[in-house]
Amino acid sequence: MNSKSAAVFVLTLLFAGMLVPFMGEESDAVGKSDYIMSLSEGDSETWTIDATIGNGHQHTWNLYVVNQSEKHLKIFYEPETYNREVSVIQLPSPMMLEPGKATTGEITISVGEYAKDTAEFTAVVFVTVSNVDPADTETSETRIVFNIKVDSSFNTSGMYNKFLGYFENDLPSPFNKPIFTMIVSIILWVIIFALLSRICIPLLARLLDRTTPEINDRRRLERTLVRLIIPLIFIVAFNQGLIIVGADNEAIALFGSISNVLYVLLVAFIIWKIYVYAVTRILRRFERLDEDSTIDMSLLPLFKMLGRILLAVGCVAAILATFGVDLQGILVSAGVVSLGITMGAQNVLSQFFSGLVILSTRPFKAGDFLKINDKVYIVRKVRLMYTEFTSWESDQIITMPNNVVSSSTIHNMTKDDLPVKQYVYFTVAYGTDLEKAKEIMIETARKNPYVVLDGKHEEPGFRMTNLLNSGIELRLSYFARTFDDTGGSAGQIRMEIYKAFADNGIEIPYDRVQVDILSDKAGEKKATDLTDD
Repeated sequence: MNSKSAAVFVLTLLFAGMLVPFMGEESDAVGKSDYIMSLSEGDSETWTIDATIGNGHQHTWNLYVVNQSEKHLKIFYEPETYNREVSVIQLPSPMMLEPGKATTGEITISVGEYAKDTAEFTAVVFVTVSNVDPADTETSETRIVFNIKVDSSFNTSGMYNKFLGYFENDLPSPFNKPIFTMIVSIILWVIIFALLSRICIPLLARLLDRTTPEINDRRRLERTLVRLIIPLIFIVAFNQGLIIVGADNEAIALFGSISNVLYVLLVAFIIWKIYVYAVTRILRRFERLDEDSTIDMSLLPLFKMLGRILLAVGCVAAILATFGVDLQGILVSAGVVSLGITMGAQNVLSQFFSGLVILSTRPFKAGDFLKINDKVYIVRKVRLMYTEFTSWESDQIITMPNNVVSSSTIHNMTKDDLPVKQYVYFTVAYGTDLEKAKEIMIETARKNPYVVLDGKHEEPGFRMTNLLNSGIELRLSYFARTFDDTGGSAGQIRMEIYKAFADNGIEIPYDRVQVDILSDKAGEKKATDLTDD
C-alpha cells in the first residue's frame, strides 16, 4: 500500500469513528417519536387538564402509552402536589413496554373532605420514558398538569360577615366583627321563624280538623309544635352562623353532622305530633258520624303502633344516611336476615299479622261472647300477638294465639247485642193435659223479665218434640234480650215451670229401679222362693 492509499484509509477510519457516536445516539436514545401517549378527558398536546372535583371526592383519568419503536421502553410515574388538600392517590405501576405493545393505566386525584370551595389547586404527574438498554442514559419526560377547582359542599363564598348571610355588616367597630354578625343573625332567624310559626301552625291545626275542632287539643298541638320548631330553627341558624364567622370547614362539617342527627329527631317528633293529632281527629269524626261504625277510637293504639314502627325505621335510615352508611347494602343484608327469620319464626310472624288483621277488622271486641269450636268464651282483651278470654263462668283466663283465633270459625253471640233465641225442654208423663202444660210454660216465659216481648220478635212458643219411653218431651222457645241473658233466664224459667207443674198435678216422669231381695241375712231361702239351687 502506497502512502497515498494509506492516508486515505486512515482518514476514512477517522471519519467513521466520528460518525459512530451520532449513529449510536440516533439508534438508541429515546425520543418523542418512539412512543405515543394520550390521556382521556384531556389535551394531549399541552398536557394541561382543568377539572372540577367536589370536596371529599375523586376523579380518574386513563393514560394510554404505545411503543412504536424497536426498543424496550421503561415507563416510570412520579406525582408532585403543592397543597395537602389535593393528592394523587393512584398512578400506573412502573413497567417495561416491548416494541409494538401498548399499556393503559389510571391516574386518580382526590380532593380533601374539608377543602375550601373557592380554592384552586395544582397537581403534577411526571411520566418518564427511557430505554431498557443501560448504555442509553437519555430519557423522555412528559409533565401532565392538573388544575383542580374544588366544588365544595361547604359553600361559604359571599356569606362572610353578612347579616343573615345576605346583608353586609357596615357597622362601626367593634360591631363590625364577624362574631357580632353571627349572634345577631341567629337571633334574627329565630325571631323570624317564631313569628311565622305563630301564623302557620294554627292554620295547619285548623286544616287538619276543619269540621269538629277541639280547641284544647288544637292549642296543645300548637304549643308543642312551636317548642319543637324553635330549637330546629336555632340549629339551622347556628350552622349559618359558623359560615358567617368564617369557621374552618372541618368545624362546620363536625357541627353539621351533629345537626343532621338533631334535625332527624326534631322533625320526627314534629311528624309524630301531627300524625297522632290527625289520626285522633279522623277516628273521632267517624265515631261521631256513625255510632255503628267499626272505625272508632279503639283503633288509636293500633295506628300509634304502626306510626311508631314506620317513624323509627325512617329515623334510623335517615341518621345512617347522614353518616354515609350504604343503606342498599344494609337492605340486602336485612333481606337475607329477614328470610332466615321468616323461615325460623313462621308461627310468630303468623301471630303478629293475624293480630294486625283482628285489630284492624275488629270482628269482635272486649266483652263479646264468642263460640269457638262449640265452646263459649268471653273476650277480655285483644293484643297484637294473642287474645285473652275468660270462661262463661268467669273462673278461668284463657290465652289463645291470634293465628289460632283468626283461622277458627267464630260465632259472635253478642255482636250488636241482638236478642238470642233460647230453648227450654221438659218431659211430662203420658196422659198429661198437654194444653194445660202449654199454657203454664208460655205464661211462665212471658212473666220473665229477660224475655223479649216487643212485637218485633217471635212470641214464646210451645212444641211437642218427641215421644220417649218414659214420657212426652215438650219444648218452650223464646227470645232472650242478649246472649248473656240466655243462661240466667233459662234457669229461672225452668224453676218456675217445675213449681207450676207440681201445683197443677203434672207429673214429670223419671226412671225407677225396683230391687227384690231373694235371700235373708241367714242365707236361707224364703218360703216364697221356688227357684232351684
